Amino acid sequence: MDKEQRLKYEMFVRVRAFETVYPGLFDEGSLGSQAFSVLARAVEAIDDHLTKKVLAAADARKVKAVIRAAVREQMKIIAHAARRMAMKDAASNPFRIPTRKSDPAMLSTARAFIEAAGPRQAQFIRLGLPPDFVASLQRQVEALELAVDGRRKGRFQLRSAQAGVEAALEQGFDAIRDLDVVVPNAVRSDPVRLAAWQGARRVEGGSRSSGPKVDPVAPAGDGDLSKAS
Repeated sequence: MDKEQRLKYEMFVRVRAFETVYPGLFDEGSLGSQAFSVLARAVEAIDDHLTKKVLAAADARKVKAVIRAAVREQMKIIAHAARRMAMKDAASNPFRIPTRKSDPAMLSTARAFIEAAGPRQAQFIRLGLPPDFVASLQRQVEALELAVDGRRKGRFQLRSAQAGVEAALEQGFDAIRDLDVVVPNAVRSDPVRLAAWQGARRVEGGSRSSGPKVDPVAPAGDGDLSKAS
């Protein structure tokens, strides 16, 4: 979340706590009761999406340098042995380390190494490579593929979670607009609860236009919605 979203979320949490401290302001099914319920669901949704964002961020970091380094090191060993094999046509030597260090370049080259090493496996073994060197590189490539796939999924999950946060914030703030009307009407005769509401509703560090100005001495009239249904 950016700063503005975080401040709104923190305000939502305070407003939800206000209802817990001062229950029974509104009849069940009234506009105020419904608005508090919508707000509570919005807070729960934001909490859930934020948890998913944290987990997704961890997934996005799954491609570890140690995995890429292991693949590259194995390829260097194979390339070095291939040079010792003194291939007649050096131009067709398939065992060349890519200059680009991106994951796609590394994976495509490693797959080419595996394919080209298969028919020459006996020659490589005679040069000191272990009998399972092709299978070992294959396992390392698969591990890197899984890590890359996890990073991609993590990025998608990050975007999805952020969209969920934004939607929940919008729903919650729509409920706040209703509460901005009905709560002051319900507590205007009680300065303690009115002050508590104003403190909960304030957006810390936000703009002055983030919430309506409440007149604690304004008379209650036909607009009294404290028991709105």
